[in-house]
Amino acid sequence: MRFACFLLAIVVSTASSTAANVTARAASLGVEQTFEATAATAAVAAMNALHECRATGEVCEITEVGGQSIRRAAELKPRSITALPLWRFDSATTTVFVGGSMHLLKESLLPLPQPFLDAFDESDVLAVEVNPTAIDEQAMANLAQRYFVIDDGQTLADVLPADTWARLESRLVAFGLPLQALERLKPGFLAVELGRMRFQTLGYLPHLGVEQLLLSRIGDREIHQIETIEAQFDLIGSQPMPVQVAMLDQVVGPLETIEAEVASLVSAWLTGDLDALIDAMADDGDGVEGFDEFMEAMLDERNLDMAAAAATYLRGDQTVFVLVGAGHLGGPTGVIEQLRTQSKTEGWTGRQFASDGSFLNPTNHAESRKHGSKR
Repeated sequence: MRFACFLLAIVVSTASSTAANVTARAASLGVEQTFEATAATAAVAAMNALHECRATGEVCEITEVGGQSIRRAAELKPRSITALPLWRFDSATTTVFVGGSMHLLKESLLPLPQPFLDAFDESDVLAVEVNPTAIDEQAMANLAQRYFVIDDGQTLADVLPADTWARLESRLVAFGLPLQALERLKPGFLAVELGRMRFQTLGYLPHLGVEQLLLSRIGDREIHQIETIEAQFDLIGSQPMPVQVAMLDQVVGPLETIEAEVASLVSAWLTGDLDALIDAMADDGDGVEGFDEFMEAMLDERNLDMAAAAATYLRGDQTVFVLVGAGHLGGPTGVIEQLRTQSKTEGWTGRQFASDGSFLNPTNHAESRKHGSKR
């Protein structure tokens, strides 16, 4: 199973491997400074190193974890004008921007590409998968109890295969996490939480995700949500146990494998490469029964709802920025293809942005952009 799929497909809370030395670097007056930290877990060490680094006032990033090199933003960012995972659709009554999000980013990849910011500035409404500003903490706790606690008083030791249990025990020790506090959690939820920690180790943080960055600029705009947090919890927590075990298996893999997947994923996002994003999502679950159905629910079924929401906005009169996980945009069942198909009968026009703010036509030649800021 591909670890990076969680980053694209669902808004989840994130990264650690073993306890380790973690290095963060900042450029100061042209001279690179190195900050190292050691803690019980690599995730904590990463946060400590970043905290010390940020005291310089410079942009910081994690560059090494326990001897494992972490690719820097300069290695990931394109050096020329490229496509973006961002489209503008125009109807007779309004404009709807459709963007692909990374739910976690690192500081050195910011600021966001300017066309994302321009599209947001032109919009009256930001429509996201789930509105985090509307989540009630007590309601969230109740949902977690309902969806993520193993039934009938069982523990992880009871529901996991022996080999998975043995690897999990070893990994939790390395994470510095108390087994007793986690043993009643369903494997799917634990997979999400361990995944969250591993991204954190690499320096990718939820508060730097595209949604959070745009929400910090929301002003007087409306916030709409396409899904509910309960639906997302149900998507993970209601899966058959073999599917949840497969999810857990993939987050206890080696850091070097995960780092490579995340680097490829970020590069694909920065260049609007939908084929590469789809490849990052492709997963057969190693033949686990029920896994294909899980992926269909994770992607195809949710794509339908997201495209339907965008189509509804195109029939309205508000300018809307629809922002969903980038993995939902591409492929024959993706949001963009669905909107393109509807455009043939509805008379809508859709164009993809390039990183310089121009549009790409079907032959990928840039044409000048014909819209300006409303705000």
